[in-house]
Amino acid sequence: MRRRYAHGEGEEGSVLLIALVVLFLVALLGVNALTTTQTELKISGNDQSYTRNFYRAESAIKEAALDLEHADDVDPATAGLSWLSDGTDEETRFKPEQDAWQTSGSDTNAAVSTFYTDGKTSFCALRMGVASGSSLEMTSPLKWEYVIYGRSVLSSGKVEMAAGYCKKMN
Repeated sequence: MRRRYAHGEGEEGSVLLIALVVLFLVALLGVNALTTTQTELKISGNDQSYTRNFYRAESAIKEAALDLEHADDVDPATAGLSWLSDGTDEETRFKPEQDAWQTSGSDTNAAVSTFYTDGKTSFCALRMGVASGSSLEMTSPLKWEYVIYGRSVLSSGKVEMAAGYCKKMN
């Protein structure tokens, strides 16, 4: 004899199984959302750190340019600016990308920015010589060419940048 099943008989666990599968999928979506959020937070933190370092290095360059503009003497040997080096002598010149930046002591080759009090922003400059084309006329003043470097080192990040600068001298 055949036994007939009524609709839904023997399916008591199917609703529970479907609910568990849906709950598992929702949990996976939640874990994925948390992971994405953590990654986005790290990215925005790194961007904030880089931006802060960038603007601090830029302000150090502006400070050095202002100091150069107000200096009467542009010769690195006699200008009294320990952070100004002669960039024409390849043997002895300071190489900001390779050499250590010394902001104090007898071997000073960089200066700490006075815009910030934490000592983590500094600058230096290289005098590259007379700018090309500026000495064509005998009556016009010479234009000296510089490369100014700015550096900021904050919270697991560092930014170094360089900017060209020209100054007219009689």
